[in-house]
Amino acid sequence: MTYWEHPIDDCCFDMGNCMMGLCCCCVQIYTNAKRLGENGCCCLILSCLLTPLIPNFMLRKKIRTIHGIRGSDCEDFLCACCFGCCVSCQIANELDARGRQSKYNAQVIVDQPKY
Repeated sequence: MTYWEHPIDDCCFDMGNCMMGLCCCCVQIYTNAKRLGENGCCCLILSCLLTPLIPNFMLRKKIRTIHGIRGSDCEDFLCACCFGCCVSCQIANELDARGRQSKYNAQVIVDQPKY
């Protein structure tokens, strides 16, 4: 079992992730879900219409399970309840640190087609 590379109180490690979590938490939840292979639209709808608690809990649990990070479902739930934006930032920072897909799935066009 390992520990979080970025604990819950390290949400300002990456200012881009921090600002996204504070200003556009629903969008960050969508991005985190896509990067973890989950249905981003479903997470976005849940976080906008109901509460970000449910997708944050599910995504935090998934990243903890995938990477063998110490913790429990109860801890994930309490963190998602009390620190919603910080949990979203923590997930984004953890995905960055552990190399899960690029932050922006941009493709660079190397050769232009010839007409």
